[in-house]
Amino acid sequence: MPDYRKRCYEFFVSKHWEFSHSLSQEQFEHLRKIYKRRFSNILPHDRSAKIIDIACGAGHFLYYLQKEGYINACGIDFSQEQLEIAKKMGVKNVQKADIFEYLPNNKETYDMIVANDII
Repeated sequence: MPDYRKRCYEFFVSKHWEFSHSLSQEQFEHLRKIYKRRFSNILPHDRSAKIIDIACGAGHFLYYLQKEGYINACGIDFSQEQLEIAKKMGVKNVQKADIFEYLPNNKETYDMIVANDII
């Protein structure tokens, strides 16, 4: 990822997100209900399925997955700010990584790959 994009995205939350979105427990719960309606029929039935959310941001989708009992859901994102929000909301298994470096070098296999709002 070019440096200017990294700088822009890394501080997206402090420069933009807080002014346009609520990062509260209520918002996470609201999105959880929306995700349940939209995605429950396409998720693996096996709650131990390995799912990765690339560019997971603040972890809204991972929050949903983990609340639904998916024990092997994880996420990566480049923004430390967003990962801190995810952790604050109780989202587990998130790590800082550049997807363009992580994916080609990661030997893990997954049952599902999620890429919400990545483009």
